[in-house]
Amino acid sequence: MPSKPIALFALLTWMVGGLASATAGEQETLTVVVMDPLSKPLSCPCVEGYAQREYKALSAHLEK
Repeated sequence: MPSKPIALFALLTWMVGGLASATAGEQETLTVVVMDPLSKPLSCPCVEGYAQREYKALSAHLEK
């Protein structure tokens, strides 16, 4: 069974690949639901500044 980071990377790669296959002129909407307990908005305040992943940066990159 693959580790969680590898599975997350595979999922994101698959989703981005699907966007690349859209024909020119079409605009597809991508919705990503993040259920990562170490994402910054979902993490515990007790670990502030440690292992808090910024998915907004990923979102900004995917919007380009």
